[in-house]
Amino acid sequence: MELVFTVPGNPQGRVHVMPGRSSKGKMYARPSGSKSGLELKAAWRVMVREAAAQAMAVWGWEQVQSGALSLQVEFIRKRRGGDYWKGPHAEPRCWQGLDVDNLLKALVDSLDGLVFANDAQISDMAGSKRYAQPGEEPHATVRFGLLGEWY
Repeated sequence: MELVFTVPGNPQGRVHVMPGRSSKGKMYARPSGSKSGLELKAAWRVMVREAAAQAMAVWGWEQVQSGALSLQVEFIRKRRGGDYWKGPHAEPRCWQGLDVDNLLKALVDSLDGLVFANDAQISDMAGSKRYAQPGEEPHATVRFGLLGEWY
């Protein structure tokens, strides 16, 4: 049994927490990045959950309480203004910006408790990223598969 769905929008990575210091010298944790960047990441996580919930209803998928899962994700990122192809048929490899593992972590964190009970259930995970081609919208294509029950 598989669960396949597409998340619209430019894939976002995980929110990083950086140490900060108050005016009185006390240490605290603060999310890194601009406020608008943090809002983008939060909005994309909501879209991930909504797309997964809709797909679960269509595919008849219930939360996996136990057992191993496989996960394959293709992230199609929006091209930045300065990123252009060398030739008309060259593949737009996404080598700058977010690491694939940060994109995967953000996606898995978003789906924890919805698609599966615990992210430790994912025993086979693969991800790839590339830039959107002209006319293509940024998105993520997610594919879960059941690998079997634990004994």
